[in-house]
Amino acid sequence: MTFTMTAGLADRGLDVGVRIGDGETVALMGANGAGKSSVLGLAAGLLRADRGEAVLEGRRLFGPGHWVPPHRRSVALLSQEALLFPQLTVLENVAFGPRSSGASRREARERARRWLAEAEAAELAERRPAALSGGQAQRVAIARALAAEPSLLLLDEPLAALDVAVAPVIRRMLRRVLDGRRALIVTHDILDALHLADRVVVLEHGRVAEEGTPRQLLSRPRSSFAAGLAGLNLISGRAAEGGLGAAAQQPPIPAGSVVFGNRAPELLDGEPAVAAFSPAAVSVFTERPHGSPRNVLEAAIEELEPATGHLVVRAGRLAAEVTHAAAADLDLQPGRLVFFAVKASEVAVYPARSAS
Repeated sequence: MTFTMTAGLADRGLDVGVRIGDGETVALMGANGAGKSSVLGLAAGLLRADRGEAVLEGRRLFGPGHWVPPHRRSVALLSQEALLFPQLTVLENVAFGPRSSGASRREARERARRWLAEAEAAELAERRPAALSGGQAQRVAIARALAAEPSLLLLDEPLAALDVAVAPVIRRMLRRVLDGRRALIVTHDILDALHLADRVVVLEHGRVAEEGTPRQLLSRPRSSFAAGLAGLNLISGRAAEGGLGAAAQQPPIPAGSVVFGNRAPELLDGEPAVAAFSPAAVSVFTERPHGSPRNVLEAAIEELEPATGHLVVRAGRLAAEVTHAAAADLDLQPGRLVFFAVKASEVAVYPARSAS
């Protein structure tokens, strides 16, 4: 059985469709304001959609003329903050969900102890939330969410508020407890997607921009957000012979390879496509280069970003890697007009949409 939701929120510009299979963990990613938290709110029942419906294991959660309140959805939401009840012990916090659904006190406490053990927090059972560290509190919050035995678990950046030394430990624990469980996790961290998710959905401006396995998104990004995660430059346009066709204020982009995936053996002329290339393959010039055939893109430097062993020159959505010595020799600085050049052999062009 699956969870499916197609929903729109006019005031937030949201129009999305999400599907999560049985035992599947899906990572929802995108820039701030893309609509990720709104998707969680709709699934949890904290927001009402203007249109659409959601179905979980064959049961409709909302739709035209139908609405199931949050506490009856079998959906658990885990936020960045643990939000434990301060007056209850850890054991009582975790037992709260089972008790609310009708379990006896004994059964609820047994289930709470089981899930505390799963979350590697059994020794915290008699403590109060005020005595817990951030990592400990998040373990307890995870146990509390799972003790309710939800059909769908929603996680809203569960590692974002944790110390950098604690987050990897909690991530490993989450990977184990989420195995075989239906879950939707909002995250900005590609490590969360790589370690926890079977599939990634990328939102841009309230719409699904692309989806696929974490490896697919990193190897062949089709949105600017995924390209940023992969550390690649991405130019959108339409297919043309030998590469990407000319767009407004943009010359044609010759390419050394055209990637088709499972599609037909050719990209059709005019079909939506993207050109991807590494910042390390880009050379920076202060005057338009001549000589061997290159893609040359004129750009104004916005910032110079330090990186290990080099500098990243950023201009709009494009980036190039240069040595510190080259940056000094070229007198690179924000505002200066430069030319980014990349050989066609370093550019891959592929369809702008994933193969269906």
